[in-house]
Amino acid sequence: NEYELDEEKLERLKDIYKDYDINIKQKIEAMAFTNMILTLFTKVIKNDDSFENNLNLISDNIDKLILIFPNYEDNPLINKLLKKKINQILNDKNKLSKLVKMCYKINFIPLYFKFISVKNKYELKDPLA
Repeated sequence: NEYELDEEKLERLKDIYKDYDINIKQKIEAMAFTNMILTLFTKVIKNDDSFENNLNLISDNIDKLILIFPNYEDNPLINKLLKKKINQILNDKNKLSKLVKMCYKINFIPLYFKFISVKNKYELKDPLA
């Protein structure tokens, strides 16, 4: 499915930075995790699949993300509200349903680019340079 996260790519990303300093790891994890959540909601909400299938797809992909980034809750660079919402929807399918319904009404594209522009001001330095 084109909307599912590519676990192989996520694992390669983790392998690339596994030996980096904790600060760099946290920055990369925060950007990757948040970017993937926003992208997931944007793509899934805008597809033509059924509401139920979208709920399952989001839930499955968030589960995959957490397997890849099991310590996301400890990362201070990941937005607290995002962490709270992720925890809520993992534990309550009704909250996930409400969030998806709300997302159908939101245009994520401008929010996504605003997020990217904010994150881009914190440039990562190449530790190998």
